[in-house]
Amino acid sequence: GDAPSEVQLNGERDTIYWINDDIWEMPVEADTLPAEPFLPAHGTIYYGLTVSPYNGDVYIADAIDYQQQGMILRYSSNKELLDEFYVGIIPGAFCWK
Repeated sequence: GDAPSEVQLNGERDTIYWINDDIWEMPVEADTLPAEPFLPAHGTIYYGLTVSPYNGDVYIADAIDYQQQGMILRYSSNKELLDEFYVGIIPGAFCWK
């Protein structure tokens, strides 16, 4: 029943992130899956995910309910919410220059 999506590596290529209802993170070298998510869903619909290759910030697109503007959440790699803002179109993918 699991359907992980949006698998991303951080800039150092030592940590992997993915969406599977919640946002998950684990070291690339780990032998087991994490027991607790990086960010629990709590009724949200996580739709897109990326990790900044420059500073490791985690960007998450929340579709909210697919009927209103979505939201971008930016977290530090130590799970601190840094920023959140609404967007007109919910990004399903992010690009870095």
